[in-house]
Amino acid sequence: MDQTELLREVVATAVHDKRQLKICGQGSKTHCLPEISGEMVSTVEHTGIVALEPEELVVTVRSGTPLKELRQELARGRQMLGAEPPEFSGLGTVGGALAAGFSGPGRPWRGSLRDSMLGVELVNGKGELLKFGGQVMKNVAGYDVSRLNAGAFANLGLVLQISLRLVPLTDHTRTLCYELDGAAALAFCRQLARKPYPVTATFWHEGNLALRFDGSESALDTAEEHLGGDRDATNGFWSNVRDHRHEAFSSLPHGGAIRVICPPNAPAPENFSWSFEWNGGLRWIWADSISADIADYVDSIKGWAWQLGQEIPIESGQRQIMRRIKLAFDPDAVFRSPLNLLSNSDN
Repeated sequence: MDQTELLREVVATAVHDKRQLKICGQGSKTHCLPEISGEMVSTVEHTGIVALEPEELVVTVRSGTPLKELRQELARGRQMLGAEPPEFSGLGTVGGALAAGFSGPGRPWRGSLRDSMLGVELVNGKGELLKFGGQVMKNVAGYDVSRLNAGAFANLGLVLQISLRLVPLTDHTRTLCYELDGAAALAFCRQLARKPYPVTATFWHEGNLALRFDGSESALDTAEEHLGGDRDATNGFWSNVRDHRHEAFSSLPHGGAIRVICPPNAPAPENFSWSFEWNGGLRWIWADSISADIADYVDSIKGWAWQLGQEIPIESGQRQIMRRIKLAFDPDAVFRSPLNLLSNSDN
């Protein structure tokens, strides 16, 4: 019995026995997510590239495949996943990246992992094998169900394989650094966003703003000539930001990080320790809990805040929609998730 049939049998047996399952790859996100109950089902043996079409910029890959291995294979053909999902020191898997919906430093410029989704194959909470989307760029028949799985934390089923759109790997990369306070760094990023510089990542922490530029050597020279800044001479800066290994994230294992999504032009916080990515659209507040002052700030900038390691907050209207989708795919709540949309009492 191959891994696909084996995993499908595991789900079907759990449905029959009325047991609850939690899907796990290599556990790379345990520092981010709350503990959940359920019988563990691992995808670590369900690995490998099913199909790679470099000329079409499309790859289909099994969910347990490590992101690091996929990145290395794609790089041989000068291609990559545009969303740069966190690899978390090589432990992150494609299925885990899809479940969490996390994107890396280049998200505003290259799109999210959801934007790259072309199709999925999964086993739902009824034990049925379902396929959505495909391996083509133009796929407009019916609802785009495959993208619902991005950020669903396995609420809809056990994803077996995913088809993703790729982007070309750039020829040259350069990082320039500037000494600026938070408000000035946000303003500088807003100015750059209105100009044709090839920026593909931003990160600010403790008075230091780093900008990544990708493109031709001449384009990078022009940007450096006009913008100044100091070249970053360290290796792995952006992979450290992507994988939460940068010194700013040292509080993460202790639950001291609050992830805030907000408009990039929102004002900087005045009384908190913080950092930002994505031109200011992603902000990290370094605190042990969401205090009243932090909650007031997030509300004032029309943002969304999540204390890593705690339950993921969902607005009530959105929760109702998500519950209805969950019921369609997993009416008996076989699949447990940090989103906790249903329990047995809901049936």
